[in-house]
Amino acid sequence: METTSAALAMERARMRWERTGSDADYIAFLEAEGTWQRCRIAELVAAARSRRQVERVA
Repeated sequence: METTSAALAMERARMRWERTGSDADYIAFLEAEGTWQRCRIAELVAAARSRRQVERVA
């Protein structure tokens, strides 16, 4: 999942949870937040790998 899509899904889940206050919606928000975090970490790891490769060539 793309980070932007994950962030939007997390925001929708957060707004729903704030509106309803239900435990199920809170859990859905936490799951969406976890998905966003995994996407963001994957982006950061890819950027670090790319940077290392550039530094090796230079």
